[in-house]
Amino acid sequence: MSLTAQSKISTWEGKIRVRFESREKGLADQHHRSLEPAYVLTIHNSQGSEFDFVIIRIVSTHDFMLQRNLLYSAVTTGKKKVNFVGQLKAVQSGIRSTRRFF
Repeated sequence: MSLTAQSKISTWEGKIRVRFESREKGLADQHHRSLEPAYVLTIHNSQGSEFDFVIIRIVSTHDFMLQRNLLYSAVTTGKKKVNFVGQLKAVQSGIRSTRRFF
């Protein structure tokens, strides 16, 4: 699970809630034990790692970095479930992009 600085984890009566800017989402009880918060973990830093559940925040602000191979790296870190949070347009742009910077 990757959280940005704009995210906040809170607990109330044993329930875990994650707040993403203006939206709040609860985490199902069966996932509590597998929760491994990774604050500001980049896709590059997560390469070679595996997590049961991954949340990827993706926005057009970082459009110049979004590439198909980078999204592939992000998605393959998830073993059971991967969720994208952000802008569909940014995901689509990243999938279409095959440019390389090196």
